[in-house]
Amino acid sequence: MSVSQALTYASVPALDLAVERQKIAFPVHRETQLSETHQFVSSFNRISVPDPNSPGRTMPIGEVPVTRPYLPYGETMDWIVKEFEEIGIPFKLRRSAIDRKNFSLYQEYLFDQDIAPPDGEGISPMVLVHSSYTKGSPLNLYLGTYRFICDNGAIVSTGKNTHLSVNSRNWGGLQDNGFHADFRSALDHYSDVSAFYAKLNSVSLSETAEGIFKPKMIPFCMRKKVIGWLEEDGVIAVNITTDRQAGEKYKAIKEEDLSSPDLITVTGNVSTWDVYNRFTHIGSHLSSASRILIASKSIDRVFRKLEQVA
Repeated sequence: MSVSQALTYASVPALDLAVERQKIAFPVHRETQLSETHQFVSSFNRISVPDPNSPGRTMPIGEVPVTRPYLPYGETMDWIVKEFEEIGIPFKLRRSAIDRKNFSLYQEYLFDQDIAPPDGEGISPMVLVHSSYTKGSPLNLYLGTYRFICDNGAIVSTGKNTHLSVNSRNWGGLQDNGFHADFRSALDHYSDVSAFYAKLNSVSLSETAEGIFKPKMIPFCMRKKVIGWLEEDGVIAVNITTDRQAGEKYKAIKEEDLSSPDLITVTGNVSTWDVYNRFTHIGSHLSSASRILIASKSIDRVFRKLEQVA
């Protein structure tokens, strides 16, 4: 892991909220659809956005049920920021991006609250935001952590009220009541996250390697990359027949090889916490919001269910 210069909350650069708000506030058209015979109004709306290749024209990006909440990104960001202000803990926007393939919004907010780390390295709470006009829920907020030394972001479903998903049933109540009280309560219980991380740090990889690397829900390419990382560092041996030298054997691994409990021998003093951070480092630096979220949720699911840690 490359060591970052951002080792505390104060030293993490903050994005300008007004500037980033302006970037995401592009016009979106939601049009009522007619049936193919034009005899009745369809139960779906067509969503269109400005065509980046043809100024003045729009391009359709999908159709959604008429009951789906419509959450323009600019106004959604205003609402999220207002709710964060109600929590009463200083926060900053670390990352904001629009996926131009499907026009979804991805943001990361950090909170100025210490989390007791198992290894002395600073950690703070982080909220991942994913909003979409057409795919999945109109808005998802995930609570997690941000580890300063390696710019590692993680979703952590340990504790209470760690995820908010907007839908047609709850949107009215959320507009009236907000979510700040639930998130304030969740942040108050981040001692649960500290305890979870301490348990990961207390358990050797030799006890958990099979549960982490065998075919499960973490994408194969990520498991293979972490195995390669550990092999190159000399803390594991990959027991596979290949012409490759030690340190390069991981390149020959196939998915089915990960079913073998004898594939990996732990030869060094490495904790499950170390391996967790290698996974979250890779996952939080993927190229798109959808890949980051898939990776983050799968990492949390697998590590949280390890019987040596649960």
